[in-house]
Amino acid sequence: RLGLYHLLSSAPRGGGQSSIGARNLSGEGYHGHVFWDTEIFALPMLAMTDAVAARSCYLYRHRTLAAARRRATNLGYSGALYAWESTDTGEDRTPSSARLPDGSTVQILTGDQEHHISADIPYALMRYWSATGDDTFMREYGAAMLIECARFWASRVTPNAERYEILRVIGPDEFHTGVRNDAYTNALARFTLEAASTVVAGFSRGDGIGGGVLDDWVAPDAREIEEWSRVAEGLVRSTFTEDTVVEQFDGYAQLEIVDIEPYRRAGVPIDIAIGAERTQRSQAIKQADVLMSAALLPERWTEEALRTNFAYYEPRTAHTSSLSPPTHALVAAWLRDGGRCLEYLRETAAIDIADAYKGAASGVHVAAMGGLWQALVFGLIGLKFSSEAIGLDPFLPEGLGSIAARFHWRGRRVKVRITAPAECSVEVDGEPCRVRVNRVERTVQHEQVATFRFSPAMTYWSAADPDRSGHGNNR
Repeated sequence: RLGLYHLLSSAPRGGGQSSIGARNLSGEGYHGHVFWDTEIFALPMLAMTDAVAARSCYLYRHRTLAAARRRATNLGYSGALYAWESTDTGEDRTPSSARLPDGSTVQILTGDQEHHISADIPYALMRYWSATGDDTFMREYGAAMLIECARFWASRVTPNAERYEILRVIGPDEFHTGVRNDAYTNALARFTLEAASTVVAGFSRGDGIGGGVLDDWVAPDAREIEEWSRVAEGLVRSTFTEDTVVEQFDGYAQLEIVDIEPYRRAGVPIDIAIGAERTQRSQAIKQADVLMSAALLPERWTEEALRTNFAYYEPRTAHTSSLSPPTHALVAAWLRDGGRCLEYLRETAAIDIADAYKGAASGVHVAAMGGLWQALVFGLIGLKFSSEAIGLDPFLPEGLGSIAARFHWRGRRVKVRITAPAECSVEVDGEPCRVRVNRVERTVQHEQVATFRFSPAMTYWSAADPDRSGHGNNR
């Protein structure tokens, strides 16, 4: 409830003049700058509970598109590269260095290398469109952003034989800088290229987003669209074991293995305890990176690959970012690991209530609050995006008696409640809609309360589930 309060009260509802800062309106941390936190962690909740506020945040990104295009041009790329730390104008204000507690300075490279922001925004746009069906927004604003971000990634890659690579980047794991083929960055860049092609195809057919004509400056030709498809298909996707462990970036498997648990228990960030240089040479991870890509794109993973990668990366993650615990709670819920799920849910809730990260004086961690909502709704309730139906795959860990949530979907208001041992009720306010719990589907009428029994076993990765694309994580 604290998280909902801060997310809803800080969200703008105007014409896109502002967005949600990393510490929203509760403190001066990060000077009010807007990060990827907004799109990936805060806006999914708003898109499904307060679409007016979410739309305003996306309008802010459209208003700053010109600044993103200038930034890409200045760096020698095409399209739009959004600011890592965005201000009211959309200019990048990431500092170049910071002073540590011992008085020394450390170089900050996120503004120069953390380019996945121009894939995070397209991802969030497509989630918003799926939840709201807001064709007008996609036609008038979203399409331009998607296309310009696709152009950026097509220019950002480096050809290597018949493959494409993305060099010298920082992924969500900011312990490692200047890496080659970060798994998260490559996955979201591929998503962006594919999404832009989908939207352009809708214009061509006159359906999907209501037809219309793209402005001359943004309209791609057939050759450009073919290039997007070629780059998306050819982007490097790496594994380094027979068990489909996805290598976080090229060379990660050869780095030093460091036991991070003693530092977590002592409450000392590992990069401070052993130094930034040794951390860079180690397998210690700041926050979910490979698992973050799985959390956003689960349809591209098999259950076996998700389970194997969680087992590999979870003990290597230091969680020195507030964005990490809710992501792990979400994935643990999908894997039906109730103990770890509850552990990470409680850790996320304590970030501000207990000031667990010793930074609440600078403002609350709004991304963690949005991540907590996602862990509950997408993880435990198991809500899945679909253009045709509401899909639910509930899981109630031992120790929780019930969980309930309200959200909007395509103009309807929906309330879902799951109770022990295995009962799910769904109430719909609005047009009748199809609801699928596990693989049992029925149409729920206006103001009807439909009750389902659900299986505690995971069914999301079943081949019989029509929401699955069939794309495994086999590299």
